[in-house]
Amino acid sequence: MAAGTTIKVRSFKRTEYIEIGRDTFDQHLGEFFTAIGEENIIQILPMTYEHIDIATEKVVSDYGMIVVYRSKV
Repeated sequence: MAAGTTIKVRSFKRTEYIEIGRDTFDQHLGEFFTAIGEENIIQILPMTYEHIDIATEKVVSDYGMIVVYRSKV
């Protein structure tokens, strides 16, 4: 690893990127990848998780991504 860099992890849950019924998950991931640069991406991992839907009060399964990347300190 180059001097002055560190390894970071960021998780993206799809439900965090729904704005007034519009799913912006892919857009935010794309913007994040562009900002950090392809050469700094170490690994991209899919994930699933469960949460309680506020409207229905039921447990819902959803998906997201975990990104491991290099970052300047």
